Amino acid sequence: MSEQLNQNNDHTAGEPYTDGELISMLRDCDQSHGGATIDKFAKDPLYCSTETVIRRFGTWELAKREAQIDTDKNLSVFGDQYSKEQICSHLRELHRRHGSATPGLLNNEEDLLETAVIIDTFGSWDNALAQAGLAND
Repeated sequence: MSEQLNQNNDHTAGEPYTDGELISMLRDCDQSHGGATIDKFAKDPLYCSTETVIRRFGTWELAKREAQIDTDKNLSVFGDQYSKEQICSHLRELHRRHGSATPGLLNNEEDLLETAVIIDTFGSWDNALAQAGLAND
């Protein structure tokens, strides 16, 4: 299905994505990759950035809800594997390396936590940044 999305993608570069385009990408990710997680979405070059989706809908979960994606099948498998302080430490390290801490930057770091762990733990990326002392990032 990803190939179909790519072939039918008539999005004009530089123009903001419509809600419909973002929802279509989320649904395609869910069907093509067995779930619409932040990490799966970010790794597919056919989709926009995860930041674009989060900015538009507020949180990843709200975006999935708007796309009518069953969020139950995407429940966290991470449990309490990491403490909040450990997660905050990873966020601060990401910020130290790049001068910024975004899901896109984190997805390119092999030695740091997955984006899903952070959002599952704190509920949103912004909450995690605030807890790590990076709220003004």
